[in-house]
Amino acid sequence: MKSVSHKRSSIVVKLILGITGLTLLLLFILGGIIYFRISKLNAGQFNSKLNETITLTDTTLETYFKSIQTSTSLVSQLEVVRRNDERITSYVNLSDPSGKIPMKPLEGSPYEAEVYTMEKTFVQEKPELLGVSVALQSNGSFVRFPEEPRANGYDSRVRSWYKAAVADNGKVHFSDAYTTSAGEMVIAVSKTITGMDGSMRGVVSVDANLSNLAQLLGNVENSKLKKTTMILVDNTGSILVNSYDPSSLFKKITEIGIKGLKEYKPGDKITFTEKLANGVSCDIRTIPSSNDVIPLNYIVLIPHSELNANNDAVTNTLIFLLVIGCIFSVTLARCSGTSF
Repeated sequence: MKSVSHKRSSIVVKLILGITGLTLLLLFILGGIIYFRISKLNAGQFNSKLNETITLTDTTLETYFKSIQTSTSLVSQLEVVRRNDERITSYVNLSDPSGKIPMKPLEGSPYEAEVYTMEKTFVQEKPELLGVSVALQSNGSFVRFPEEPRANGYDSRVRSWYKAAVADNGKVHFSDAYTTSAGEMVIAVSKTITGMDGSMRGVVSVDANLSNLAQLLGNVENSKLKKTTMILVDNTGSILVNSYDPSSLFKKITEIGIKGLKEYKPGDKITFTEKLANGVSCDIRTIPSSNDVIPLNYIVLIPHSELNANNDAVTNTLIFLLVIGCIFSVTLARCSGTSF
């Protein structure tokens, strides 16, 4: 009897192990298939959302800079700017013991006051503009709102923004980003002025406000991707927006301590994984902007926690189902063994 009982127990054990093992194997294979398919689906959905975000950001920035482009063109075409009147202060032959000559446009000629008032109206009505300037070719004269002192012998015709506008021959020119003496982040946007007689009369320049870019990008990021950060870089590699490290503004992207970007050049399209200084592991992608106004680049930092968030939920569900399956198979095997 003991021998029969022992054999029966052995069969029960083997039956339990067999059913449990088969169930685990089937669940493992099924779970792997489900995980693979859902992971692929999640990755596709994330990439689609990221592409949508980049497209929306591109559209937002293109609209922003097109508005500035339009304003520059509009100022250059105003009658008050094209009018044959040279009565604007020239600083070319002026000097002051301090090295700076005060700008007093409202104390000059009526024409200079009229141009200055027009500039003031534009800046006050358009928050994307920090300043508007008009410079004349004939004598290097210059008037700007808001007014700022000029250096002794200041000649607008030798300034980079003036030369760039002349070289672009009637097109709106966007300079590289820079910081003004007042600490403002700007891009100089300039265009030649055609006089009433058709000759090149001078150049209009506006200072485009870059401090708004962080808010523009932040609005898009927050609406689409919760943890992903986008760094905005201009065509020289200088950082214009970086919510991950705001102290890095105007540094070169190659200098911020991300090893995979040491050899990065604007326009490159690369993807790599790296652990950042804050200990967060990220997928990092560089994506050139496709807007039609100004060349820009996006450096996208995607924490693995965001990439894997949905996959982790699937994994936890599969583990739960695996445990339930084990319990069920053991129970079923025991019941079968008892019946046997």
